[in-house]
Amino acid sequence: MKKLLKIGLIGFALGASAGVASATLGSEETVARPCCSSCDSAWESCFNSCGGTEACATQCDTQTASCYRWCSFSC
Repeated sequence: MKKLLKIGLIGFALGASAGVASATLGSEETVARPCCSSCDSAWESCFNSCGGTEACATQCDTQTASCYRWCSFSC
């Protein structure tokens, strides 16, 4: 009887841990949106590191446009 109770308890523990693991599987943490003011400083830093290269400056503009689509104006 003790052996059956012990096996049942182990089975319950394994089942419970599997349930918790499957409940949290695939959950993602949300990432806070950056402040829009950081888009300007990121553009300036990017542009200053380009050394006058037009393709690099265009890439900075593209990244800044993407930043403004994602950023939060409330901070």
